[in-house]
Amino acid sequence: MDYKSQAQTIDHLIVDIGKTTSFSLNPFNAYIALSRSHGWSSIRLLRDFENTLFTQHPSDNLKREDERLSFLAKQTKVDYYWGMHGPTHGISQLMIDGQLS
Repeated sequence: MDYKSQAQTIDHLIVDIGKTTSFSLNPFNAYIALSRSHGWSSIRLLRDFENTLFTQHPSDNLKREDERLSFLAKQTKVDYYWGMHGPTHGISQLMIDGQLS
């Protein structure tokens, strides 16, 4: 897919997301290629692809960041609730220990 197709929807696509020896393909690349179509009925895959392309996390660093943000979102909800209804002392530790979700 070349840069001219950015921000465009293409009527019919032939996409190759199969394993290659030239470069590594990640879910982000596959998403960009597949998202240019009007829908699944207008996409033709050139060859089979590895299922792990869409089932493995694309980046260990991104996975850790997702986990960190999820924890902070839960902590924020708890802190907000207890800020409105009582003291916050020890609440974050309860979350870390898994006693509060």
